[in-house]
Amino acid sequence: MRKLKWKDRILIAIISGLTFTIILFIINSFSNEMRIKSILFQGMFFLIFFGFGFPFIMEKLTKRQLKKIKYPDLNENETIIKEDAANLIHNFFNTIGGKLFLTEKKLIFNSSNSSITIQLLDIIEINERKTIGIFKNGLRIITMKGQTYDFVVNDSKDWIDKIKK
Repeated sequence: MRKLKWKDRILIAIISGLTFTIILFIINSFSNEMRIKSILFQGMFFLIFFGFGFPFIMEKLTKRQLKKIKYPDLNENETIIKEDAANLIHNFFNTIGGKLFLTEKKLIFNSSNSSITIQLLDIIEINERKTIGIFKNGLRIITMKGQTYDFVVNDSKDWIDKIKK
């Protein structure tokens, strides 16, 4: 799992805090009473809690959940080349969180209640894809059987390079 840099955390905090404050200001502009101090206080609270507190809490909870995911059973001459947190996308609104493992022979996705194994020799196409049409943090894998698997991963280009080797 990739840890957010402080620069990213500060940027997220400022953007979310300012957005929330502007929305509060617009909503309150329709009422007769506009309390600027109250709006600024709520905006600062939101900035601190959701910009710093929420990501910190989510990072801790994610680490705890990832520890529950078991390592895949490997053959004797097989080792894990790369592993990281990943989401398997079923459709636009449905994802399964888990871990993605790459060995010399296969790509394995394990979650707390499911497992998918893709033999590397079965992969006919692998591409970087955008999630929600914006972020380049996805992998699309197409197999010889015509199955398509979409994953959200950290550093998708590195995953593609290692899978193609």
